Amino acid sequence: DGCLSVTGLIDMFQDCSTFQSEDVGMGVERLRDEGLVWVINYWELNIIRKPRLCERVVVGTYPYEINSFFAYRNFYMKDLQGEYIAKANTMWILLGRDKQLPVRIPGYVRDAYSMEERLDMTYSDRKIPIPEKAADVTKRVIIGQEHLDSNGHVNNGQYIELALAAVNEIADTSQFSRLRVDYRKQAFEGDIVDVSVFRCDNSFVAALAGDDGEIYSALEIIY
Repeated sequence: DGCLSVTGLIDMFQDCSTFQSEDVGMGVERLRDEGLVWVINYWELNIIRKPRLCERVVVGTYPYEINSFFAYRNFYMKDLQGEYIAKANTMWILLGRDKQLPVRIPGYVRDAYSMEERLDMTYSDRKIPIPEKAADVTKRVIIGQEHLDSNGHVNNGQYIELALAAVNEIADTSQFSRLRVDYRKQAFEGDIVDVSVFRCDNSFVAALAGDDGEIYSALEIIY
């Protein structure tokens, strides 16, 4: 449709936060030296409209809260007139690389960032309930290298791509206004993921689960 895709938008947001972390001295290499890695737990995306091909935009991000274990970060996209195109809220957790377990956020990491007021947008509960009924469609995916990020597990945007591809089999996903993603477990190369889509009143819920039934991620598309 000549507009930026949702995963393209999220990639731009993620790049922006990567650039900020590099600027404040808390980039990928520094955290790797400290044995640490950030992992996202939750996305909530509000789309006012989709930017069109060749449209000039401004992308921004900042943290608004960092406590002992969690960091909360807003993202936004504006047009050149300063009008919002999209807003997002995210929750992150810091893991130790060796054991892949949550660690308390060190003071030097927290102090590197300046906090700002959180954006005016919807802030929903993180947990996305899975409907207790038969799925409207289910697709099986084998995780390959193309799904992975630099940490060796599935990139958070890829979960969204897999879910939207499944929802697209029964609905048009180009017109939704809100997207929520609840990340629960990391998937790795070779894992088998079943993407189940449930049609609800004004939304679709997609559950991405392993062979053992454990949920890797749950996604809600709200119209």
